[in-house]
Amino acid sequence: MKEDIGALYDKKLHCNICEHVYSSKKLRSRAIRVAESHNDFYKEYKNPLHNPLLYEVYVCDQCGFASTDNFTAIQKQEIKTRFHEEVTHKWHSQSFDGERTYEKAINTYKLAILTAKKTEQPEIVVAGVCLKLSWLYRYLDDEANTRRFLTYATKAYETSYNIGDFKATEMTELTLMFILGESHRQLGNRDLAITYFSKIIQHKNKHLEPAIVARAREQWQETRQKVESK
Repeated sequence: MKEDIGALYDKKLHCNICEHVYSSKKLRSRAIRVAESHNDFYKEYKNPLHNPLLYEVYVCDQCGFASTDNFTAIQKQEIKTRFHEEVTHKWHSQSFDGERTYEKAINTYKLAILTAKKTEQPEIVVAGVCLKLSWLYRYLDDEANTRRFLTYATKAYETSYNIGDFKATEMTELTLMFILGESHRQLGNRDLAITYFSKIIQHKNKHLEPAIVARAREQWQETRQKVESK
């Protein structure tokens, strides 16, 4: 128990909607120990309860505004007013500031998806929340919901790729294309997966991210072999 308490600390937050000051738990970096990293950026942890994804979403207990560090600040008053009318008025005050199970964390991600839609967050933000929610379900071996939210993530990532809103973030085009290729591969859309992996291999800036290019080439070869063997 002492280890769990020592692994967490309180982060003070200022709600972008209602101005309420609240706290949310975060994991100290020393407590995060990766057991295995997968090709699609999914990670397994030596202590599953020390998965940083469990604490990535902050939820204001007063108004229900749920966000991550990747959310853009809300400036327009009409968006705040609409959130109050459509979400806060139906919100039953509840706190997510304690230790989180996977089930409780999943609830925070669903609130974050709702918030992202209501506050007009960029598609790249929506995609990231959906992808990480699919990873939480993946840990729980819930294949149906893993696929469901991976599908949502893929659609949002494709929209972001097409309209270019990812360019305002730290996400590179090569990384985004790899996520799209790998997501389509996992969803069984092999032709689309091959297309994205090929774009990476042929990209003019491929020399800037050799690790991503190497991953893409490996996945391209593996996926092509499966298509040709059908």
